[in-house]
Parts: sequence; C-alpha cells; structure tokens
Amino acid sequence: MDDTLSSFAEAEAVVEPLPSLPLEIIHHIIELSLPPIRFETFSERYELLRTFSLLSKSWTSWAQTELGRHVCADTRKGCRALERALKEPGQTTIARRAQSLRLSCVDDRWAPTDLRRLLWNLPGCEEVWLWLRGFSNEASSLALAAPKLKRLYLNVAVLRATPAVPTFSSLAELYITEPFDTNRTLAFLDETSFPVLRSLGLASWRNLAPLRHAPLINEILRRLGPHLKRFLFTLKHQREFRALDLDWSHFTSLRSLTLEIPNAGNLVEVLRRLPAKLVTLRLLESSNTLRRGLLELVRECPEAMSTLQTLTLPWCPKAERTEIERLCAQRGTSVVYRNVDMYGWEEWEDLVFHP
Repeated sequence: MDDTLSSFAEAEAVVEPLPSLPLEIIHHIIELSLPPIRFETFSERYELLRTFSLLSKSWTSWAQTELGRHVCADTRKGCRALERALKEPGQTTIARRAQSLRLSCVDDRWAPTDLRRLLWNLPGCEEVWLWLRGFSNEASSLALAAPKLKRLYLNVAVLRATPAVPTFSSLAELYITEPFDTNRTLAFLDETSFPVLRSLGLASWRNLAPLRHAPLINEILRRLGPHLKRFLFTLKHQREFRALDLDWSHFTSLRSLTLEIPNAGNLVEVLRRLPAKLVTLRLLESSNTLRRGLLELVRECPEAMSTLQTLTLPWCPKAERTEIERLCAQRGTSVVYRNVDMYGWEEWEDLVFHP
C-alpha cells in the first residue's frame, strides 16, 4: 500500500479529544445554537440539547440546565408525567430553575387543579402560556400558585374573578387572545389587581358589543391605561365594535401600540386622541381599506407619531411604499413591512414578540 495513503488512513482513525472550554463559552455556544423559544421549536431544542449532552460532562451539565429552564407539554398525559418527574428525588434544583411553562392543546379533560399542582412544583416560573380550549380557572388560585409570574399569555383559556380580589403582584405582561367567555374575562380584568402591569394585549376578541362592553373596557383602561407602556388591540370579525369606542385618553405613558382595525379613517382618529408619543407603532391589515389609507396616515402624522422610531406596516404597493419611506426618513422613522400569514400559536407568538 502507498505509504501516503496508509498514513492518511491511520490519521483519519485517530479521534481527537474535545478541547476543554470555559463553562461560560460552552453556555454561550449552546445559547447561540438554539432556535428561539416557540411552541414549534421545542422538539428541535430538545434534540439539540440531547446531542450537546453527549459531548462531555461539562456540556451535559449546561444542556440539562438549559433544558430545564423552559417546559412545554401538549397532552394531559405529558403534564402528569412532568408533574411526577418534578416530584422525584433530586429534581428540586431542576424544578426551581424552570422559568417558563407552555401548555398547548391539552384535551378537554384538563382540570384547573392540574395547572395549580404543576405551578406549585415550579416555584420560580416567571412565564406561562396557556392554549387550552374550554379551560376556566379562578384567578386567585393561579396568583397563589405562581407568585413570581411576570408574563401571562392566555389563548381561549379564561380566568374567573373571585370574591376576594386576587393580586398578581409581579405580573408585567398580560395578553388575552380569543377568550371563549368575554364577560368572565372582562370581569377578571376589572376585579383583579395588577400593580406592576406594563403591557396589555387584547387580541381577536369576538362578540364585543359597544353598549354592553365598551363602558367596562374603558373602566379597566382608566385604571390600567396610565401605567401601560405597550398595548395591543385587534378586532377580528367585528361589525359593531370599533377602536373609537375605547377611551384612548388614558394611555398617557404608552410607547408601543399594535392595532388591527378595519378602517384607516378610524386609525387616524385613534392616534389623534392618543396623548402619549409612541416609539413603535405596528398596524395589522384587516382589509384593503386600511392598506389604501396608510399613505394618508403618514402624511398627516398625528402628534402621537411625531417621535416614532419604528413603523411596522402590512405590505403595500410600490408607489405608496416609496412615498411612505421618504416621509418617514425625513422624520427619522424606520419602516418595516410585515404580513402575518400565520395561524394558531404562530400568529399568537408573532403578535407578542414583534411590537
């Protein structure tokens, strides 16, 4: 055999040991290689972390730590298995490391007690996503079970008010999408204390009636609005309720606004009534009427848009885009185009993560 080929074959068979790296660098490599935390990415995150854990003891430690920070379950069986695992000896540290919990599409037999038990075993949990159809739970029990909760995202799931006023003492972000019981959800918002709430989202609410619901929503905004830095409000399949039915004068500290409304004229009027000066404004398309009115909105530039840094718009014709970008550039505003062609939790997460 050729000596060169023989040497190459021998060299190829030698497995070099994995170089030793500082733990901080290992952690940074793991963080950069992982996809963002989303419902759709949990399987991919798990496979990557499992691969990392096979490299060495140091990598195993960091991979396990990262795996335990964020927990997701999509069946009641999975939730029960998670609960049992957290109760096993030696799992106390992992339970305390958990920062977020996501429950999606759990079957109809899901019980509020399941959620309470799960949260009791995750005392450090700061973020909860609930995508649970038909789920209804007392707000006070959730507040007690998760005292460190900072971010709560509810889709379809409903929290009920209780005789004793519940207090979410640490909650800074609350987003409620498509609640199956509008009246109970409004009662929860009206009768619950949120001393540090700074971000509120009401997305895709159905069956809102101006005479019945607008006074209660405005009372809620009177109490919460002055403290909010971000507000999200979308109207889907609404024929009666309008964004103008809200009292926008309460948003004195608002910096970020996301709106989806069917009429561009209404949008201009909303921004005229807004006392705060925005930093970011995102407009979601619900009809061609809004798209045709975008240029007129930018030309008028209500006072609320005078300090705007980022304007996110649905896609519009090239001629209008050119003029919109020219006007915004003169004011120091960057323009971003973002169409939402998503459904389910992808759309839900897009609204939360892209102000």
